[in-house]
Amino acid sequence: MVIEKIMIIPKKIKFKKVHENNFSFKKVKNILLCKSQFGIKSLTSSFLSEQQLTMILKLLNRKLRKNSKIYLRSICSIPVTKKPLETRMGKGKGAFHFWKLSIKAGQILFEVQNTNLNVMKSIEHYLNKKLALKLKTVSFFIY
Repeated sequence: MVIEKIMIIPKKIKFKKVHENNFSFKKVKNILLCKSQFGIKSLTSSFLSEQQLTMILKLLNRKLRKNSKIYLRSICSIPVTKKPLETRMGKGKGAFHFWKLSIKAGQILFEVQNTNLNVMKSIEHYLNKKLALKLKTVSFFIY
């Protein structure tokens, strides 16, 4: 099993704490597979945490064969802060808590090479039960 891009979180960011942005979840158009023949595509917009992304990577490592290759198409780039419980109002923004990733509808999350369609369908079925967004397996074949 070879994971091409292991980096899930960025190494360096400009600001430690970001404002709560109103992320517009518009549908992404013309998202195609770049490097492989199978991909996992999001049908709904949502957020994923770093723990959920690592859970997906562990599942892919468990289900796929050793000669298959995984390409991660996006990384967690939004830092989330949280104030401690039972603290009073004010005194600034809270400390860093975890990373999250914003996913738009139509975005491809992973690409997998050297596997078959049945394995990808079983992975899609398991991820649809575990995650709060709907996923679909897309394939690219040249006839």
